[in-house]
Amino acid sequence: MNKPFIIAALVLALASSAHAANRTEFDSDFHVAANLGLTAGGDSIAKVKFTNGDNVSIHGGGLIQLGAGVYYKPSLPISALLTINYHFDSAYARNGNVKFERWPLELIGYYHINESWRVGAGIRHVMNAKLKFDIDNDPITNIDYADTNSPVFEAAWGQQWGRSIFWVGVRYVHETLKVQRIGDAYANFTEDGSHVGLFARYAY
Repeated sequence: MNKPFIIAALVLALASSAHAANRTEFDSDFHVAANLGLTAGGDSIAKVKFTNGDNVSIHGGGLIQLGAGVYYKPSLPISALLTINYHFDSAYARNGNVKFERWPLELIGYYHINESWRVGAGIRHVMNAKLKFDIDNDPITNIDYADTNSPVFEAAWGQQWGRSIFWVGVRYVHETLKVQRIGDAYANFTEDGSHVGLFARYAY
């Protein structure tokens, strides 16, 4: 089984266990969490001109990230969020498509300034990053990237209603993409995947 799916299964199993553990005194501290974000930045890692005249550029920091995991909030002005995510940027046309996808595992710790505002920092481990080209009349080509670790910084505003917690945040990730293989050939160079993002998160 692919490594991201194993980790995703473990994270979601932990989330389900924490959410279901009403019999423990720590139940109110653990929550099932989900997030959705828009990101932008990084190098233009692919520039493609389709035969119909359309032009497209895929960036190392784009574009959409969604994920799920576990949120921990004790009765202290701190909290922690662990998620497995799918992050991608893509472009489609009638004669082909290009897609950059990866699986980030993220752990972020927050300090709560007050009931609404928090600041956070953590680490992002990106797995199975791949740039895929599938253009009519051209061979399918993949560019594979090495797994990488990157710092994450976030400032967010949120509210809590009972067990439900919602917050939106702006964040920055400093990320380096290390190319390992282009098609069947080995490669060794880096591209910038650093990006800013706007994220909405919900925990219950």
